[in-house]
Amino acid sequence: MNQELVTFQPKGEINPPSSKSYCHRYLIGAFIANKPFKINNFNFCADTIATLEGLKVLGGEFVTTDNSVSFLKRETTNNKIIIDAKESASTLRMLLPIACYLYEDVTFIGSEKLFSRPLDVYEDILNQYKIPFVKTKTSINIKKKLVENKFSIRGDVSSQFVTGLLFYSLLSKDDVALDITTPLKSSGYVSMTFDVMNEFGNSCKINEKQEFELDKHKQLVNEVTIESDYSSSSNFAVLGAIKGGIKINNLNNDSDQPDRILLRLLSSIGAQLTSDNNCILFGKSILKPFKIDISNCIDLGPTLFVLASLIEGKSMITGVDRLVIKESNRLEAMIEELKKASISISLEDNKVIIEGKNNNIGNYTFDSHNDHRIAMALAIYIIASDSQGTIINPECVNKSYPNFFKDLLSLKQ
Repeated sequence: MNQELVTFQPKGEINPPSSKSYCHRYLIGAFIANKPFKINNFNFCADTIATLEGLKVLGGEFVTTDNSVSFLKRETTNNKIIIDAKESASTLRMLLPIACYLYEDVTFIGSEKLFSRPLDVYEDILNQYKIPFVKTKTSINIKKKLVENKFSIRGDVSSQFVTGLLFYSLLSKDDVALDITTPLKSSGYVSMTFDVMNEFGNSCKINEKQEFELDKHKQLVNEVTIESDYSSSSNFAVLGAIKGGIKINNLNNDSDQPDRILLRLLSSIGAQLTSDNNCILFGKSILKPFKIDISNCIDLGPTLFVLASLIEGKSMITGVDRLVIKESNRLEAMIEELKKASISISLEDNKVIIEGKNNNIGNYTFDSHNDHRIAMALAIYIIASDSQGTIINPECVNKSYPNFFKDLLSLKQ
């Protein structure tokens, strides 16, 4: 069913879901530490549920409530497992090396879209160590344990591969050497992994030689409350900056989440926002065009394309190359959809140039391309441009933010 939207002047508060990136990591950290651990304010979206169910297949025992997950213990039960990663690249990439360390015969299944996304980093490792695997359009099967302790991988595809191997290193009985052969993109997400590792008794840092150094200490806590998600908040931040009237609650001002950069960008281009006790209040603003490199905050791509389209003048977004390997080809999809609104948008090398308009009223039918971030960003475009329109296949927001449209429409007074 499509989502019909008509513009309105927003007024109200948003309580965004917790960071799904932290939810993935705390689930895995608890599983590896193998000690009772409770995760509060858990984001039960499609991706995190896929990781939770995958860890259960790996032998983890969990108890869930409406807003929490408690890890009890783990036990490996046999040598053959099948994990359904659905459409979650985080689940596949973070769990694969862990599963292959624990089990002899591992199969991951999922959507064709998931397995069209890059998995070469792990395929290269499996080939290097002569570990048999068979990959199809919807699965990968590995038939030998991964017990190596030295890996060389690219850092410019996805930080999720680095995170997967960092968690693997915590399981391994031997010291693990991890060599990143290219500049590390989305390094903020690796910092988030370090945060979680530290909570479970493993401090990690990158030294001057770009090597990972691991030191062990006592586990710091046995319970955590996940902070709100800057990625999910980003669309409401853009709407608030354009039209005012929005307060976003529970944002950690000291967060390591890479998408926190959006607030700094909005402030620098004239957004009227005030911060009080981890809450951000937005007033209506006249914004200036901007230039930003999204190499380390690639998930902000669709939101920033919309922001640029709503600002009079020429904005430039660089570092866009990895948008083509996300849930959809976000680069191609956003150009296609914004051209329906007669936005001047062009791609040159690794940058997108957008000639925005602060008055572009229309009636639009936007295709989400079955991509949660595109659906949310284009919904904001409709409301912020004083327009009306339709989002095709809006249920894709279930991947990260199931209540997005409910929360959006709650701002309609």
